[in-house]
Formats: sequence, C-alpha cells, structure tokens
Amino acid sequence: MAQPGNGHRAALLDQGCTQIVALCRAVRVELGSVVVRADGEFGSQASIAQIAGHQVGWLIRAKDYATLLAHPDVRAVVSRGSARTMQQPDSPIVRELFDVPDLEWSRLDGGPSVRTRLIVTRTAWPAAWGKPAVGHLHDGFVYELFVTSLPPDVASAAEIVSLYLGRGALEATLAQEDQEMTTDRWITHRALGQDLFQLMSQWVWNHRVVLGQALVAEAALRVTPWEVAVTPIEPTPIEAPPDGRTATPDAPATPDAPATPDVPATPDVPATPDVPATPSAREQAPSESEPERFGPEHFTRDAAGQVHCPAGQILRPSEIRTRRSGDRQRYRASLPICASCPQVTRCCASTGPLLQGRVVDLPVAPSAPPPVPQEPRSRPAPPAPTPSPSLPPTPRRPRRLPVWHHASLLWTDLSACALRRAFVDTLWSEHVEFEEVLNPAPPRSTRSSRDRRAHRRATWVERLARNARDPRTNSPTLVVHGVPDALARLVGVPTSCSLHHENPDGSAGTEETGRDHVGGEGG
Repeated sequence: MAQPGNGHRAALLDQGCTQIVALCRAVRVELGSVVVRADGEFGSQASIAQIAGHQVGWLIRAKDYATLLAHPDVRAVVSRGSARTMQQPDSPIVRELFDVPDLEWSRLDGGPSVRTRLIVTRTAWPAAWGKPAVGHLHDGFVYELFVTSLPPDVASAAEIVSLYLGRGALEATLAQEDQEMTTDRWITHRALGQDLFQLMSQWVWNHRVVLGQALVAEAALRVTPWEVAVTPIEPTPIEAPPDGRTATPDAPATPDAPATPDVPATPDVPATPDVPATPSAREQAPSESEPERFGPEHFTRDAAGQVHCPAGQILRPSEIRTRRSGDRQRYRASLPICASCPQVTRCCASTGPLLQGRVVDLPVAPSAPPPVPQEPRSRPAPPAPTPSPSLPPTPRRPRRLPVWHHASLLWTDLSACALRRAFVDTLWSEHVEFEEVLNPAPPRSTRSSRDRRAHRRATWVERLARNARDPRTNSPTLVVHGVPDALARLVGVPTSCSLHHENPDGSAGTEETGRDHVGGEGG
C-alpha cells in the first residue's frame, strides 16, 4: 500500500478497509470481530471515523496529545496514578498503564465525535536519552496514547499495548519477501511491470504455502493465548498530569541567560536615553508596552460563513492549506483596506508600508462547503487544534463500538515460513529423468515442390500435417524421483509402482520405477 511522496492517507485507508471487508465476506468472517491496526499516521478522529464506517474495529496510536491529555476524564485517571506495569519480553522498557474504558473524543471543528477506549502509558525517560521518537515528554516521563474499539472484557490494557507493539513482526515478513520475491526489482524498471511481477511473486508465495501444507503432518494454524505479564504496583498520585500542549524542558536554564526587564539597573551606570535604539536593542526591548497582535482567535465567522477581522472588514477565502494538525482555510484581506485601517499595527505587526493584506488561517467551516482546493483531495478534513470562537462544536450522535462475541484474546496465525521452507527443501531434493524410446522414423519423400523451392509460406493444413506426431511412435515418459505421495495427489499427478504405456503394436508395455516416483506421458 505504499505510495510515492506523501500519498493520500484517506484514500489509502479507504482502499485497505475495502479490501479487508471484501476478504472477510469471502471467507465468511464477521466484521465485528475484525480489528484494523494502524500506526500514528492515522491516529486522528477522521481516520477512526473512516474505519468505523466500514463496520470494523480499530487499534491505533493516537497523535492528538493536546486534546486527549487535556480531557477531564483522562486527567482524572492519570492523576490517581497507575496500579500496574508491563514489560515486553524483548524490551527493557517498563510502562505504567492507565485505562479509560469509555471516552468521547470530540472534534474541535464541529465534526462527529468518536466514542473509543483510550489507554495511556507512562515511561521514565532520562534526559541523557535525548528527545523521544514518539510520545509526549513531561517531567521526565514519556506519555503514549493508544485508542481501540476493544472493550475491557475482551482485552486488558496490557494486551492492547502488546498487541500494537507486536506489529514489528511485520518487518520479519518483509525481510523474507526481499529474499524470496526479487523479480519485481530486477526484471523491469516500470511501475506497472513491477506491480505485475509483484502479483506473480505473491501467487507463487501462496502456492508454496499450500504445497508445503501437503508435506507436513501437523496443522498449519497456530493458536496462541495472547498473555502479557503484568506487575501490580502501589499507585502514586501525579500532582501535575500533562496537558499535552507544552513539554517540560530537558535541562534548567543556564545562569548566563539574559536578564529580565524588571531587573533594576545598577546605580553606578548612568542611563543614556539619547542613544538611538539599534536593531539589536529593539529586539531586546521589553514587550510589555507593545500591544498584543491580533491572532486567529480574534477573527469571527458570522452565520453566513463570512469571516470578519477585529475592525469589522470581510476577508475573502482563498485556498485550503494542509497541515499536520488538519486542513485550514486561508482568508485574505485586501491591501487598500488594511493600509487605511487604524489597527494595522496590531493586526499586521508592521510599521512600514504593507506589501499585502492580512492573511489568516482558520478551520474549515463545517456548515458551508469549502472552495475548490489547489490539488484534488478525497479525504475528509482532519481535526483542527483551535476552533473559531463563533462556531462551537455541533453536538452530534457519537459513533458506537462494534459488537464483540469473544471472551478471551487468542492469536491465530499460519506457520507460512516453515511451510514454504518445507516445500523448497523438498523441491531441491528431487531428481528428474526424461526417457524417450527412439524408433526408426518412417522414410519421407525426397521430392520437393515449387512452393518449397521458392520458400513460400505454408498453409495451416501443411503446417499441422508437418508438426503432427506420428501415431506409430512411442510417447516420452517423464519420471520424477523423490516426490511425496501427498504432494503428487495435491497437484493431480498419478502415482504408481509402474508406468503403463501402449506399444506401437497395441500391446501394453511396463516400465518399472520406484514407489515414490511420479510418471506422466506427453506428446
């Protein structure tokens, strides 16, 4: 499912869910027992709503730390402290677990909320380790968020986290694919050709699994209880739980930091008010006397969807900007209006001549259809971090969790690697003999024709007559040694202690072979 460049997450996720639903219907699996596991790229409300629209569950690492960690229910659970920890068998990291069984994850742009289960993990993170790759750093701890549709009676918090972290096993499968399926890389340099040979390689991959299953006696499916070791601890209340917006500094401020503006000047140094302010002195001037600049929160939107600046002027919408936190609608004010506005200093933060009017990015209005963007996109708008004050989120009916019918969590997989190796090892141990009984061919006429002398094209009747096998000649026999009977029966090749063929005189001849030999006749 990889795409060049940044790709389109919404279209990619919809395509994957559609294929999963089609596969479940083909093998008659209930959609309520299917969980889509995705990484943090899809950890937003829009992606979860898209997955829930296909009637399947989800297990995703959430990335909206500002909204989830600031939720009152989450802060209440985290502040009480954790009563249990978990540790992966192949990792020294110990995680504290916080479980929020039912959380209504609201969207700031007025979209439908998502009711999900949230699991928060807390890991000690020394300053010597540097900045963590994932998670939110606060007071020497890294907080990670996992959202899932699995209720607590189906899987515990430790099982959910371990199930998500177990997705690293996919790397081993990709490594095996690089070793066994190399034709899509060297046989062509075209994208369509690589896709074609990738499908052919997967077809061979699947047939090796089926043929390998015919060689082994044990069952191919493995059922493993997904159990995770959990250590109970004494809960320690957390006085200052994280809010997800600001991370604590890794190191205290250095003593040679610049002095604050309220530090009085020493009496032995005379003040020099006559010296003009240099650009560097202007940057170090105190900001208390400067007026606060108008931010996006000072711009309002009326009932008709028009955006007004603090001076009451109307801004026109332009393009839609894509950001990591969600799509934003860009609004622009005309240059003549901003140049003659008395609040231009606070709005545009410029004392010189303006080159353009004020530009502000606001969340896409849910009531009014957005203008056509510069590039076509088919995905819905992800959540926006800061809504407009005049547009409170519209209350809508939250999505419900799917219905589950399992009492325990079991991991069922296929020992495909062992099956493929069993078939390949058996294939290399086979020995093939090709025998053909040579009989004297009947004499042919040496007379030629004018068409043959002129090398004219032969008709189809002449070609078929020339290439037809003489019924008086024997059929060649192909003998393959070392093929197990189960594999021969699977591919439909007869096995026998002797191979029978018909002699030219009509009598039955016999060729002795071995017990595990496979014989066949071909023209």
